[in-house]
Amino acid sequence: PQLIEFNSQQGDPYYGRFPLERAVAGLPPGDRLIALLKTNAGEIPCELDPHSAPLTVANFVGLARGLRPFQATSGGPWITEPFYQDIPWHRAVEGQLIQAGQRAEQTRLCPKSPQEVHKRR
Repeated sequence: PQLIEFNSQQGDPYYGRFPLERAVAGLPPGDRLIALLKTNAGEIPCELDPHSAPLTVANFVGLARGLRPFQATSGGPWITEPFYQDIPWHRAVEGQLIQAGQRAEQTRLCPKSPQEVHKRR
């Protein structure tokens, strides 16, 4: 409830609950959903798990494809364009994490989504 209220106050048209069906609409059908992160050091394939974390996957895929609205600057309008395009990559720790930044000219405020806890496979 608090997260929905927060997103509502920020003007998020989806209140932090972007639909998975909208995020993946038009993608080829299949049993696996793979995000391919392209960096200047190579490509990183990531398997996404929409069954365990549907809101998180919908938010990520929607932002990546330019379908999920976000604010480029604090208090600015909600826009739809590929969120992660041209962001700098800072570091990677094999088997643990990758860390990226933001475009220098923008605040790029993405909507908050609820935490989805699940057991690892």
